[in-house]
Amino acid sequence: MKLSYFPLSVNIRGKRLVFIGGGKVAERKIASLIRMEPKIRVIAPSATEGIMNNEGIETILRVASAEDMRGADFLFICTDDKEVNRELAIEAKIKNIPVNVADDPDMSDFHMPAVYADMDTGTVVSVSTQGQEPSFSKKLRDKIAVFLEKGE
Repeated sequence: MKLSYFPLSVNIRGKRLVFIGGGKVAERKIASLIRMEPKIRVIAPSATEGIMNNEGIETILRVASAEDMRGADFLFICTDDKEVNRELAIEAKIKNIPVNVADDPDMSDFHMPAVYADMDTGTVVSVSTQGQEPSFSKKLRDKIAVFLEKGE
């Protein structure tokens, strides 16, 4: 596999993160990002209870359009319609908005690594398979967490 993605720590506090899609995938991604205090907007015809009940998330219940990207620092596309995902990703690229497409790692400008964070020490370890095998990333992250928590 040719490596294309460089791990980078990005300050997202106060940044506008726009999520197209309000299902479990969006909810999971949001859960890992929200503690960094970004401005999160979700646009979808429906959303999970976890998204709807979170006061830190602006939720707009309707079908998304390319116009919804305006002002986005990062775009996360999490719908279950591959064609819509592709069209919106192309539009984001034209507008120079970094995009993550949940079901298409090759269309994505960035990926969400599996992250272990120790808030007491500020230690952050991320594991990525460049979007190819997220479940393996999570397993490896969990093993690293056990190792670090034992203090070895």
